[in-house]
Amino acid sequence: MIKHIFWSLAICLVSLFVLAGLIGCKGTEGPAGPAGKDASVSALEGFKDSIQCANCHDLDKDTTIYLTARELQWQNSGHNSMGDYDENRGTCAVCHTTEGFIMRMKDGNSLTAVTDRPDPTPVGCFACHSPHLNGNFSLRVSTPVTLVTNITGVPDVTFDDGSANLCAQCHQPRSTSPKLDISKQAATDSLMLTSNRWSPHHGVQSMLLKGSGTYYEWPGYTYGNSAHQTLAAAKSLACPDCHMAKADPSATNAGRVGGHTMNIAFDDPATSSTTYNVKYSCNTAKNGSTCHSAGTAISGATTTPLEHNGNRVKAVIDSMTILYNQLVALNYIDPATGLVKATSSAPLKIKPAKKAGALWNYLTLAADKSNGIHNTQYALDLLTASLDILRKN
Repeated sequence: MIKHIFWSLAICLVSLFVLAGLIGCKGTEGPAGPAGKDASVSALEGFKDSIQCANCHDLDKDTTIYLTARELQWQNSGHNSMGDYDENRGTCAVCHTTEGFIMRMKDGNSLTAVTDRPDPTPVGCFACHSPHLNGNFSLRVSTPVTLVTNITGVPDVTFDDGSANLCAQCHQPRSTSPKLDISKQAATDSLMLTSNRWSPHHGVQSMLLKGSGTYYEWPGYTYGNSAHQTLAAAKSLACPDCHMAKADPSATNAGRVGGHTMNIAFDDPATSSTTYNVKYSCNTAKNGSTCHSAGTAISGATTTPLEHNGNRVKAVIDSMTILYNQLVALNYIDPATGLVKATSSAPLKIKPAKKAGALWNYLTLAADKSNGIHNTQYALDLLTASLDILRKN
């Protein structure tokens, strides 16, 4: 037994001497290997020196920050499910992926700043916020946005609406060719389209919110704005005021509307019913006055569809249907695809060119997807003029 103990101690001592020798004889480090391609958000932005993880990632703190709840809300948002984050190339990624948007904002809002990134993610928390770098959940950007009109003779417009400026960074039209020309009003003028993607693209809500001067407006017609743009209590409204209003906790599917879902309504496939978040998004006080009294302009019940005074929303929907049918009858739109009926091999010639304004207005209003609610009066005025132009000329 004593012999076994002796050999065990001897082996331990030898091991300690060898380890000490290795540590003491450490030589000069060789050159570092090539850096791996890190696709994480932290690799794009880094961390603030004084940041402390537990300030946010702590169960006690989550009762005030509600990170988990907001993440779950976001999972029910269009940003998560409808953002086409696989559009991960060039100028597409700047709005379709979180990583692309970060790179765009870091490089002075450059649309060409995005490099290919592996494993892109949908537009999520780190697109709108930069908590690890800033140490807080302030908005990533709030500077005014220039909206291109795509109409020669009509200047681009500045969108400046507080927190909505972040939304407008992506919810704006892209440049389109050929451009419309407001001076081409003669019967002999024409416009040749060679692509079925001649449109302002998707999600162009900032244009209708901005109102008069952003769509194609023919001379001789009147174009106004709704109360969302004219009333003192509504002028300071931004996208989050309505789309991110807290949900009625007593309502069915409350977690699928409002907050970081950004949904005004939720269609429940299980019950074939719709939950509307109007009680808090429309019937709440703003700047000391009530936006909509319950049961008048917009119903306060969460199960009643949005219904505007005078049914102007219904008028917009009906006019959009009529305009679409007119454009299909003129072979401007392919009913099978809903796209412009034009290709490089089969171009679409619109004559007189001013009729193309009706096509542009339809495509832009359809891409807004609010049925005119963002600016009902302007939408109706545009539709009225568009239909009149197609019928008279």
